[in-house]
Amino acid sequence: MLTPEELQAELDGIPDPPDVSDLLDGSGVVETFNNVPCDQIDCEYVAGLLDQVQTWLDDAKDRMTELDDYTTRDDLERIRNEAQLGQRDGEQAGDDEAASAYQAIVDAANDKLQLANDRYNELAPQRSVEAETKGLLQSTHTHCCVESRWYHNYIN
Repeated sequence: MLTPEELQAELDGIPDPPDVSDLLDGSGVVETFNNVPCDQIDCEYVAGLLDQVQTWLDDAKDRMTELDDYTTRDDLERIRNEAQLGQRDGEQAGDDEAASAYQAIVDAANDKLQLANDRYNELAPQRSVEAETKGLLQSTHTHCCVESRWYHNYIN
């Protein structure tokens, strides 16, 4: 069994979970096009917004996958499990100092896992909002920039 110092050194070598603060501001697309007549819609602008939202959604999906992968890291789980065993052994041997040192490692590993879960949960609602925005932009673009132009070209 590794000592608390060795386990702590291994734990320190594991980076914190991926940051999501850059994505929590969203894509910046908050404009709505409900009830705006098609002749007032700038199709290139809407297409650009749609690209922006799609890029954000792709980035958010990748980050959420990274966070999900982080919570199942074998090395982090192994360190936590070994520290739990060390804590139990220390308690059984009456070595409060060792038990406390191992408990601190368990807590630190749990903190990293909790941070990954918290970041995932922060990002998930924003991703839903952006997906709704994408749907609105797509329907506006399809109706005003694809179907209306096709109809206009068809009757002329």
